[in-house]
Amino acid sequence: MYIADVEIEEHSELREVVRDLVDTLSPMSAVRTAAESESGHDPKMWQALVDMGLVGLTVPEQFGGAGAGVAEQAIAFQELGRRLVPSPLFSSAVASALIEAIGDAQASERYLAKIADGSLVVAVALRSDDGQWSSAGVASDVTQSGDSWSITGSRSFVIDALLADVILVPAKTQSGLSLFAIDTAESGVSREKLTTLDFTRRMGDVAFDNVPAMLLGVEGQAKDAVDEAFRRAILVTVCEQAGAAELLMGMAVDYAKSRYQFGRLIGEFQAIKHKLAEMALDVERMKSVQQHLVRVTAQNSPGRVVLTHLAKAYCSEALFRIAADTIQTLGGLGYTWEHDAHLYFRRAKSAEVLLGTPEIHRELMLGVLENT
Repeated sequence: MYIADVEIEEHSELREVVRDLVDTLSPMSAVRTAAESESGHDPKMWQALVDMGLVGLTVPEQFGGAGAGVAEQAIAFQELGRRLVPSPLFSSAVASALIEAIGDAQASERYLAKIADGSLVVAVALRSDDGQWSSAGVASDVTQSGDSWSITGSRSFVIDALLADVILVPAKTQSGLSLFAIDTAESGVSREKLTTLDFTRRMGDVAFDNVPAMLLGVEGQAKDAVDEAFRRAILVTVCEQAGAAELLMGMAVDYAKSRYQFGRLIGEFQAIKHKLAEMALDVERMKSVQQHLVRVTAQNSPGRVVLTHLAKAYCSEALFRIAADTIQTLGGLGYTWEHDAHLYFRRAKSAEVLLGTPEIHRELMLGVLENT
């Protein structure tokens, strides 16, 4: 794992390989092209992620995955977040974690190998139809007829909804929270592209009209698995945020060391120095929080629930501050469409709201502490 701020050799090698892949195949010009395409991602980059084993990184070896842990997954997402790489990797990671957590052997056989080899894109409808980012608020009209199930309802802000071959839908039945898999090719499934602030992460609205659904796991016993999927989604989001923050700080520092104003480098002005110092402090705090979250998650520590909420709240606000200060440091250049700073600003604001705002996560964190 991590020792202070030093990675073990295997992790350093993984970071180097992933960074080289991202910098080679996904420069910001390619990111813009992919994000503006019909699919919202670059199939060539997606295939490279599959070939490198990053899509099935945490999938067990028996299903064709690498059988790695969250420490390795964190490195991959930090590097992809650094370049805002548009791909269905987020959905694949969350779906894999949810399928493993639900403990359904048939579901694992059915989906995990195909997720790992990139032949199946599985999205997870984490936001409930009443607008909550929480398993406590997940509700839909679920009907049972013998051994068959059907769902009517809608889910919004589903990441990779338009790419997905299958959507995992947590929904309440009479027995409690259950998990269902829906084939998007079924009649009664309608999907609509959403225009969001962050166009490097494609989202969509999904509606179900009496659509056949496959129950995964045991009816009424999906809450722990869905909560685990939420935590995994937050972990990879925090890793992406840490990667983006580090690149933004480098962008601001490089500009401050090369831009002259009034005959002086702008980095010599006290106001800019203060901004850069505050950025550096935020970046180091984000890295510390992220690395600690990875550690406690890998160790399945009881404190990981509280830390997950804390990490999401802090890293969301910190990345937004860094993105805003970077644009301020860049001056007029930072406000242009041609410069990449606004793409990171969009990601920062979108990620701040995704999976729950900082205020929501502080309330959830306090609720956990009060009950311990």
